[in-house]
Amino acid sequence: MKLSAKTSIRFLSMLAALFTATANAASISLSPQTTQAAPGDSLSFDLLIDFSGDPTFGGAIDFFFDNSLLSFQGFTTATTTLVLDPAYHRSPDPVSSGLEGLAFGSDSGLEAGIVGTLTFQALAAGDTALTMAVTTDPLKGGDFYSAVTYQQQAVTFLGSQVEVSAVPVPAAVWLFGSGLIGLAGIARRRSA
Repeated sequence: MKLSAKTSIRFLSMLAALFTATANAASISLSPQTTQAAPGDSLSFDLLIDFSGDPTFGGAIDFFFDNSLLSFQGFTTATTTLVLDPAYHRSPDPVSSGLEGLAFGSDSGLEAGIVGTLTFQALAAGDTALTMAVTTDPLKGGDFYSAVTYQQQAVTFLGSQVEVSAVPVPAAVWLFGSGLIGLAGIARRRSA
């Protein structure tokens, strides 16, 4: 089947639009994406945004995690990579499933950088995902909007996986134990 020149141009235009939309996709992520801790440890996650293709006025995020394993300690706004407007800032509310309504933004639009750092304390052994979604309550910030088109933005979220171990065994303990076993083997050979 042979395509006409007009159909070929339309097809190539649609592919280019799809590629551009994917390349300019807005994303919000946590770093590190995986971490290990022991009960009582403090954990920090940087909240990163990338709206490079379409700057955002801002919006708000809800966080979900197992609150029997992690306890939210606080959020510190970054002062180095993004110019955030304090009028847009809203600290999150702790709720039974996590945190609700962490809001940030700027009248001049935000592109890419660190919004701030979330701090938690590990409470008990277990695994939990730390995931995110746009806040559903418009009174707590709501959706993200483009600073260019004024349209609502679709955002891709990338959370983190947290493993809290009951009793961490430092590498030095393993090394010391294997050394003792080696010495016992040498002593056994000499006595034989």
